[in-house]
Amino acid sequence: MSIIFKPKIPEFFADAPKPKAKEPKVAKKRKGARSWISIELSKSRTNRGSEWSPQELNILVDLRALAVPTLDCARLLKRSTVATRACIHTYDLYAAIKSKRKLQVKEVLLNA
Repeated sequence: MSIIFKPKIPEFFADAPKPKAKEPKVAKKRKGARSWISIELSKSRTNRGSEWSPQELNILVDLRALAVPTLDCARLLKRSTVATRACIHTYDLYAAIKSKRKLQVKEVLLNA
């Protein structure tokens, strides 16, 4: 009895052509994400520090309360999308955005 396993390959597989190696895919150059706000803004972004001014935080809260996408908020504030998302998380702006939305809804209902 043998410990080594020897698979039994049928004879008709011996003459079969071997599969060709796959050619590497060439990555296509992707365009940046497009949005309605991208046309209106200039593309110049300065490399800013990590500090956010209170005015920028208020603008960010107002924009997010209006359900403006983070990509557009970043372009309006001339920051990166990652930095904008990180700012919301770091400064824990979720409660402020939620309360601002509630105020806006209440205002609309009172004026109707």
